Amino acid sequence: MLIYLLQILIAGQRKWGVRKILGARKRQIGFQVFMDTVFVCLLALLISLGLLYSLFPKIANLLNSDLQFEMLWDGKVMVLVVLTILFLITLSSAYPAFRLSSQKPMKDLKLGQGFGLRGKVLLLTQFSISIICICATAVVGKHFGFLARKT
Repeated sequence: MLIYLLQILIAGQRKWGVRKILGARKRQIGFQVFMDTVFVCLLALLISLGLLYSLFPKIANLLNSDLQFEMLWDGKVMVLVVLTILFLITLSSAYPAFRLSSQKPMKDLKLGQGFGLRGKVLLLTQFSISIICICATAVVGKHFGFLARKT
């Protein structure tokens, strides 16, 4: 998610440059970047909770465990989730907000024309992480299949 938000920063530099020229203040730009980050993080949380709710019974049956979905509503787990979300929001919004609000508008307009090397590296990193996650999911699926056949 952090890489995704940094890509938004790079791709949206031209838009932020135009907003600065039209009179947006540093605080307004920083707040807008922060709110974009909050929205993306909360949307990701809601999607993941929905997927967890729909897939949880199948996974619990596959593992033959006593896991229950209600365990996630425990106070300690909720505190951990809230702290994780706050950490991600802070980590993923601090640098883009600082960078976008402190840069000169003309530099934003010139840099906003393409991704450049930094954007290409971020895109390659995101693609690599996605491939690794897909491969890991396939391996874990095969292990579960093996365990199910063995028992």
